[in-house]
Amino acid sequence: MSTDQIIIIGAGIVGTSIAASLSRRGVPVLVVDAGEPLYGTSSANAGHFVPSHVLAFAAPGMVEAGFRSWRNRDGAFALNPSLRRDGAEWLARFVSACTDENVVKAAPALRGLFDLTRQQLERLVSAGADFDFQSGGLIQVFTEQSSLDGARHEIDVMRGLGVEVDELSSDQLLAAEPTLRGVAGGFRLVNDGRLDPALLLSGLKTEAIAHGAQYVSASVREIRPTSTGVNVVTTAGTMSGAQVVVAAGVWTPALVASLGVRLPIIAAKGYSVTVTGVANEPRLPLLLVDQRLAVTAMSRGLRITGRYELTNSSDRSIPPTRVAALVELARPVLGLAADVVTAEPWSGLRPASPDGLPVIGRLASDDRVLVCAGHGMLGTASGPGTGEAVASVICGESLAFDVAALSPERFGSIDVRGLGRGFRR
Repeated sequence: MSTDQIIIIGAGIVGTSIAASLSRRGVPVLVVDAGEPLYGTSSANAGHFVPSHVLAFAAPGMVEAGFRSWRNRDGAFALNPSLRRDGAEWLARFVSACTDENVVKAAPALRGLFDLTRQQLERLVSAGADFDFQSGGLIQVFTEQSSLDGARHEIDVMRGLGVEVDELSSDQLLAAEPTLRGVAGGFRLVNDGRLDPALLLSGLKTEAIAHGAQYVSASVREIRPTSTGVNVVTTAGTMSGAQVVVAAGVWTPALVASLGVRLPIIAAKGYSVTVTGVANEPRLPLLLVDQRLAVTAMSRGLRITGRYELTNSSDRSIPPTRVAALVELARPVLGLAADVVTAEPWSGLRPASPDGLPVIGRLASDDRVLVCAGHGMLGTASGPGTGEAVASVICGESLAFDVAALSPERFGSIDVRGLGRGFRR
């Protein structure tokens, strides 16, 4: 093994995108991944490409919305009771980050990652890759007039940040998507689209391997900087590299803890199910806002995705009631027949940062170690762009946006004692 190689820990959409971007530049790459049962969300998520999402998840109004969801138990924002100190700290940081300042800071960096992702998707399509990519927009669907009216402020903010949005009356929405039922109206996010995340991940891995990247199946035990490089201790032996990129999703904080770094990234669990036998599928990807669901027609069937449950990194359960609830919530809006078949029930763990921004950058404790995690629900939408951004940092190339806004050093300390007691009541 080459000691001047870059070792990438994690083979999800982020790690594989980094491997593809580096290997295309001629950089030797070794990817280490534990495989099943440690899995994130790279293969079975909604597959939405959402450059419209330039508003950070931590934004004004999200505290009220989050606690309302928690109180109503609608699944849009939930908390696993097993979380205590970590959950309280994350929530305290989230509350403090829900500001206009955070939105302004986040927008250029998120837009930069989305722009790079679009370039990579178009490059892959031009090269003949098939990952079921379709542009043409994404529709936010509202079944309640009050929530449609309440969304207009956020839409105005998005437009102010350069996002192209068309408002659709109920008649216009039904003309665009005849399968829908009982809608009040919606918004079409013009430049969004959809893809099959599993096919995209497979295509990027194929490209990385074709350019020389090597993959090893092993669990990482420790990262040990040395005088000449960085050693990665795994269940398959110790591997040496010039630099290490930790792109291990929700397991990233545990891997960098031995380096004196404490990252406030926790798991946000989501569920999906793929429904087959649907006679008339939606033409465009949908966000059923009042049902808290994402819906995407793919070649393999109609995928329904939902829930944002803060939990621990070992929570990989798939309660049958959660999967059934996805279909039952979507059924009246999509007009699903009673005999549709559900397949591929799945749950995955999104690495969530409290300010809604990915964590991308070198560690101050050792700049030969880079962290790349915390993408939350935007892993697929920003993964290929993240690969380009990290490759640019490693290769000394310039970027059109300031990646320093995503630095792992941005998190300060915070007193969580009061919030922890209040939340556990």
